[in-house]
Amino acid sequence: MCATLALIAIFLIVLAARPHDASLAWKTTAFTLLWGWIGLVVVTAGSVWVNIIVVRKELALGYTSSRAFPDVITVDPRTGVVLREAGEPLLSRPEFRDALVKAKTWAQQHPDQVDAR
Repeated sequence: MCATLALIAIFLIVLAARPHDASLAWKTTAFTLLWGWIGLVVVTAGSVWVNIIVVRKELALGYTSSRAFPDVITVDPRTGVVLREAGEPLLSRPEFRDALVKAKTWAQQHPDQVDAR
């Protein structure tokens, strides 16, 4: 729905700028959307690639900052505070959020003991 509205908006803007040539308006709209989608795909792929590299690095060091790996400890990525020991059940989303809040509070109270990874 949003893509359709964006297409219509871009077409109307281009058409308003060049009302005498509707085919040029369609070409400009298609060109703009094509490059927009290419940019979106590149940024998304880059983000996924960086995330994979970070996860592999964390796992190689024996910890993770995500909720997905039960065999390694889970830490708060900002403070390094352990949220869950290796082998314990994975945290649900609400438990993970609560653990992050507690870790942040603890880190603020004990700044000399924080191990930012």
